[in-house]
Amino acid sequence: MQRTNGIITMVFIFMAFYAFIGCAGTDAAKAGATSCTTECPPGTSPTEHRSASGGSGGGLSGSTTGGSVEYFNIGSGECEITCVPPSPCCGGLKITTTSYECSYPCSGNGADGDGEQDGSGCGAGQIVCGSVCCTSGQQCVNNGCCDPDCGEKQCGLNTCGVSCGECADGSHCDDGTCIPDIPLCDNGGPQCPGGVDGCCEPGQVCYNDDCCDKQCESKECGDDQCGGVCGNCEGEQDVCDDGICVCMPDCEDKDCGQDGCGELCGECDLDKTCSDDGQCLSLEEVTGCSDGTREGFINTTDFPDIASCEATWVAQSLRGTRSHSACGNTLETECTVPEDACTEGWHLCMKNGWPKDLSDRITGDDCGGAIAGQGWFVSGSSVSIYYCDSTPPISCLTTGYGSNPISCGIDVALGAMSCTNVVWQGNTRTFTQSGSDDFPCGLIAGGINNATGLLCCRDPQLTGE
Repeated sequence: MQRTNGIITMVFIFMAFYAFIGCAGTDAAKAGATSCTTECPPGTSPTEHRSASGGSGGGLSGSTTGGSVEYFNIGSGECEITCVPPSPCCGGLKITTTSYECSYPCSGNGADGDGEQDGSGCGAGQIVCGSVCCTSGQQCVNNGCCDPDCGEKQCGLNTCGVSCGECADGSHCDDGTCIPDIPLCDNGGPQCPGGVDGCCEPGQVCYNDDCCDKQCESKECGDDQCGGVCGNCEGEQDVCDDGICVCMPDCEDKDCGQDGCGELCGECDLDKTCSDDGQCLSLEEVTGCSDGTREGFINTTDFPDIASCEATWVAQSLRGTRSHSACGNTLETECTVPEDACTEGWHLCMKNGWPKDLSDRITGDDCGGAIAGQGWFVSGSSVSIYYCDSTPPISCLTTGYGSNPISCGIDVALGAMSCTNVVWQGNTRTFTQSGSDDFPCGLIAGGINNATGLLCCRDPQLTGE
């Protein structure tokens, strides 16, 4: 009995000790919490903290359904809080400590009868067109948005290849204008006041109220002497010379290549190749990589202004000043500065922070496909400034979410934190692993377990959104 009483006494002592420790811990936590200043941006509401897969403290994470963000976390550690927007966001999410913006709320166009987003990510009044959203009034042509313009056309096709209208019965379309059909006589010739019994012979035309015989014998083009032409030259460089279509060679500012008429403007030396614009260039100048080989965007005809160049370098900012020393994996030479992997006359894409430097050269699908190369090829720009704020020019940050560089390659995932609209709508990719910020633009290495290489763009650097 005494042994039993002793055990019971020890149990009560331990229970009292742990209760004391628990209260102390709770009080300490409360004391620490008072130092937190993290608040949800205006327009959003705090809620019970939630953990989201792929998210981590200090950044943005959220629950997604059909491409939507239903909540996000801000702050870090014990100060991390969960915020809920007025409605789920399906695209164009931008968050700062003082503002919340969603370009495409999950409502309106793209939602079904129950109000659930269908995954299109387009806002009210917009239409889905491939991987982009077209605004009201635009037309979707070949998975791209087109602004239709008929000008003064009554018929024919507009600038998007869609009909501007049809002509009424008794008329036909002639270069965008509806022209009345000319009535024919019983003999098959056109009616004409100056003709016999008001009729011309078949083959004649009525010109200035009189019958006219076209003067087109041995002519391919030119005036037919009856108010019309004998024909039109089809070649881009063809001109009409005394009724004959003649090709005019064009070798202006060209050293080599075709003159447009089946002849050459000149030939290059054996150690050079002819560029698409008729310049004799070295192999490095054509490929864009200082080691003379491309690992992505290999077809220089399809991609004359961008290249994926494999290289290694020690951890540093991608925007370091180049030393102009050729390097790259083909040369088995480590780059002193990352941009040295780009040849002279080329630069590290987006080192100026402007999305146009990439978007004017390739599409988002090109960037994420096998055509971009095996691995991770980085640009010189972080994906955002702060929580998907990607107002250009974008910096090359050394830390924090959004600091990872915009990248291309078959192994590159879509942008972290839903920042996928920076360069291409819903299709911008970032060098990152599981949403971490371990590979910031301002401090990143090239080589095994790091960036595979660089994205090099032909000069000049392009600006504009």
